[in-house]
Amino acid sequence: MSTGEQEIERIKRVKSFATVKRNAAVSNIRAVHDMALRVVKEPDLVPQFLVAVTDLDTLWTQFKLEDESVLDSLVRLQGESDNYVVDLPSEVRGLITESKAIAQKVTPKGAELIDMSFINPPLHAKPTVSQPAATSSGPPSSFSRLPEIPLPTFDGDYRYWPTFRDRFNWFKALVECRSNLTTTDKMYYLIGCLHGKAADAVRSIPISSDNYDLA
Repeated sequence: MSTGEQEIERIKRVKSFATVKRNAAVSNIRAVHDMALRVVKEPDLVPQFLVAVTDLDTLWTQFKLEDESVLDSLVRLQGESDNYVVDLPSEVRGLITESKAIAQKVTPKGAELIDMSFINPPLHAKPTVSQPAATSSGPPSSFSRLPEIPLPTFDGDYRYWPTFRDRFNWFKALVECRSNLTTTDKMYYLIGCLHGKAADAVRSIPISSDNYDLA
């Protein structure tokens, strides 16, 4: 096989891989949109929908990256650029816009869409002004259960690093600032945000309070 033929095969593989990942993002976006259309008649779905809708920005970023990769591959494969689905980005964007519009309508007044604490409110202790000092010697992690809010994830793909970096403030708000979590608990949650190569990079670091800042 000549060098030119090898390059064509490589581009085809890139296109196929990007197409699969793009289709997966579209499928997830459609699933959120389908749920959005149902919540009007099925109010019990509202909490689940409002959690799902927070993933749309990440899914849109993934879609754009893979869609651009597909287009680039088609252009490189002479004569195949006509196979690009021109209307797909606008269609997907429309699904996201409609889903977010519905989310705003069903979000309880005074609640922030990004801060989902009104769905699963955190465990509150009695006011500290009247609370005596704890005498139990049990582990503080008994109160460490977080609200069921999705934490940001990162798989080591540098293309998605800006999105993870921007959403890392969620981790700080949901985990870092919680005084009732031990440092070891926080490290467990941090490692739970990592997948693939990112998880492999910290796999050799023992989980302990001393290693949290290192991770």
